[in-house]
Amino acid sequence: LQRYRTLLQEILKFDIAYIPISSPAGPKAPIDPEKFCMALRGMNCIGGAISRNIKTSVVPYLDAVSPDAKGIGVNTVIRKGNKLIGYNTDAIGFMKAIQRGVAEANVAVKRAIVYGYGGVTNVVASVLKDNLGYEVWASTNSISLTV
Repeated sequence: LQRYRTLLQEILKFDIAYIPISSPAGPKAPIDPEKFCMALRGMNCIGGAISRNIKTSVVPYLDAVSPDAKGIGVNTVIRKGNKLIGYNTDAIGFMKAIQRGVAEANVAVKRAIVYGYGGVTNVVASVLKDNLGYEVWASTNSISLTV
């Protein structure tokens, strides 16, 4: 919580508050994706960050989803007028970093291997395959690869 407050208020100089939304059943209980979106609309928020278990289940309650987030879920929701639009900033950031690294290395990449099975494994595999056109292999059984 403090790192978001620091980022928004001190580093980016935004005059806003960062308010976490949790389930009435407690901080570890699942968040209802419909209620999450209702809260963003009802509190007239500029957006919200999703760091838990609703990255894919929130999609039907959004008005639009960026192409980068289709199929992998959203971790950021931005309010534009009365519409809530979902993005996956992990995908955007990873893609830009890989594109820059490959360009700086000046190598032709055709294949990639994804090690591990953490929270962004599917995001990484999707970006490598769908956005960058690489053949992707994984070292885990948690996602269905080769993709």
